[in-house]
Amino acid sequence: MFGLKYYAHRGLHSKKVKENTMESFEAAKKEGFGIELDVHLTSDNRIVVFHDYNLERLVGVDKSISNIDSNNLNLYKLKDTSQSIVLLDDVFDFIGSEVPIIVEVKSLFNLNYMANEIIRLNKKHKGEVAFKSFNHDFMDKLKVCDSRVYCGKVFSKKFSDTPTSQQLSIINNKNYFNFDKMDLISVSYDELPFGIVSSAKKKKMVVMSWTIKNKHLAELALKRADSIMFENFIPVY
Repeated sequence: MFGLKYYAHRGLHSKKVKENTMESFEAAKKEGFGIELDVHLTSDNRIVVFHDYNLERLVGVDKSISNIDSNNLNLYKLKDTSQSIVLLDDVFDFIGSEVPIIVEVKSLFNLNYMANEIIRLNKKHKGEVAFKSFNHDFMDKLKVCDSRVYCGKVFSKKFSDTPTSQQLSIINNKNYFNFDKMDLISVSYDELPFGIVSSAKKKKMVVMSWTIKNKHLAELALKRADSIMFENFIPVY
């Protein structure tokens, strides 16, 4: 699985095409790139595709993504567009089996519901899909719940996409580098030279690197990683 080298980070977005939208996913699919996207749970426990914990940056509304109801998604338009936040279910239906999808789980709450939804969607989806997270404990539990789910852990000591308290607890946890149950690891570019990558390769795991922002870094990253998550440029095939 996951032999593709290039994954569009939050879809193939640009100044005109917003991140994590159907438009960005369609653009990636047309170019033959894999897709990386981010998900949260809504208040009614549906998985939606959105990066931030708050709607302010992308929607202009100071509200937590976890406090919105999936039935009201059309009320929240992305800035300067007519596009709404979308359900992961709909993205899977749209992409089908055409390109692989990497799903990063951002949610901090109701993770039992998240696990159940992931297992349901994984059974339904006909294409290649993997789930990853900074929340390593959740990924271990998800793998135990259903070993058929392709699972990965995200590693970074410099970048924090999660709240500071959670990120620090992950970094300082003695189990931070425990990934025996995983199928892949996703590492920041700065961590590619370190032993964690060599260990993962010895275990025949897929190594993905993020976020690569130019062709030179892409060439360097692919010397150690199997694939990259890129943005702001179009990599060479």
